[in-house]
Amino acid sequence: MSRSNQTGGIRRRCRFTGESYQLAYNETAILPRDGPLIPDASTAAQSIAEFIWEYNARLVSSLLRTREYAESALRSHHMSEGCIRELAELHTRRQSLILGSESSHVWAVLGYAAITGGPGMPDVMRRQIEFILNLTEHPSVSIQVLPDRHEGSATRNSFSLIRCGGTSIPDVIYSNPLGDEALLSLQEDTEPYRQTMAKIGIAAQAPAETRQILSDSLRGMNGR
Repeated sequence: MSRSNQTGGIRRRCRFTGESYQLAYNETAILPRDGPLIPDASTAAQSIAEFIWEYNARLVSSLLRTREYAESALRSHHMSEGCIRELAELHTRRQSLILGSESSHVWAVLGYAAITGGPGMPDVMRRQIEFILNLTEHPSVSIQVLPDRHEGSATRNSFSLIRCGGTSIPDVIYSNPLGDEALLSLQEDTEPYRQTMAKIGIAAQAPAETRQILSDSLRGMNGR
């Protein structure tokens, strides 16, 4: 794993294994019996986050996923079932920790493609949309949909901003381009992402309009 530290910031880019995850975060990663785990590199930072902003153009944002949707998404990477179960369990624990915290706020923006299609059987997607609809009423969750016509506002398919308030930790950008996970906090690295965030926020539908879009999508899935 390569690492450079400048003026208190971090720039890391690597393919995380259980070992490199432990070295980076001083945490022990879950290692499945049938192969090495590639954990979500943002887990440690998110566990102490005050604010998490997520954008995903093609898939439901990680913190909004049902377990069965998460498992279906992992299967598309041709992982073993043992590894999928371990990663899905890690996902469930992280989601419960963050959404159950009164001190964390999650703001997720979904590309329209993320709610009209996805991995797994149609019933998996229907239950996923129902889950997101319920989350629109969560006091610490804000959800928006970015219409297809505005996807050009996003120059990247997915990324997150993680802010740990009340600490000396700088805002961190997490992305996963081409399978190489990146954690960035240097100003020159994070500023382009902030600009993209601003464009996406302006172009995305308001939460109330998003709820209507989700309701319409669910009715279509139910054949009504």
